[in-house]
Amino acid sequence: RKRLPTRTSQTELSIDNQISDQFTVIDVFAHDEVGLLYRITDGLSDLNLDISTARISTQADRVIDSFYVQHKEFGKISDPDALTWIRAKLLEKLADK
Repeated sequence: RKRLPTRTSQTELSIDNQISDQFTVIDVFAHDEVGLLYRITDGLSDLNLDISTARISTQADRVIDSFYVQHKEFGKISDPDALTWIRAKLLEKLADK
C-alpha cells in the first residue's frame, strides 16, 4: 500500500484587543489533531489567562478556535510586550507534541 503524503499546515495565531472591551481575543488556526485543544487551553492556563468564552470549530482537517481571555490578576491584556510574549509562548506550546 502506498501512503498518501500528509499535509501539514502552519499554525497561525492572532491576538485582537479591538473586538471586546473586556477581553483579549486569541484566534488559533491549525491542523486538527488529537490533543490540540488540550494543548491550547493548557498553554493559556500556564500563561495565567482565564477563558471566559471559547468558540471551537473544525472545518475539514483545520481548526478555527477563538478564546476570549483575561489575565487572572490584570484583566484584559493591553501591554504590547505582554501580548508578544503570550503569542510566542503559546506558539511554542502548540509546536510541542
